[in-house]
Amino acid sequence: MFSYLTNHPLFYQQIARVSGAVVSSLFLLAFSFLIIASPILYDMFHAMHLHTALNYLCSLVVFALASSRDFCADREKNIFASSFLQFFFSTTGCFVCGEAFTFFR
Repeated sequence: MFSYLTNHPLFYQQIARVSGAVVSSLFLLAFSFLIIASPILYDMFHAMHLHTALNYLCSLVVFALASSRDFCADREKNIFASSFLQFFFSTTGCFVCGEAFTFFR
């Protein structure tokens, strides 16, 4: 029935990429809602973890949008997505460096 899909050489790679992004997004959303909803957890370290998780979640959303064929066809949209990917991954790296600095200080 769906043999034309499964015969495509990148079918299983696309399934793995999409399922990994969906599972990561769900866990990041659950983590973010847990920190926001609990006043006990909202201290300095958990706030830094929250911002790191939200940056990573935004980068996953932009990555999912940028990997669609319709989005990649237009040059301006591709430049837009690549600049936002660079921004979100850079800020995530900065937050991770900040967390490492505060943990080992």
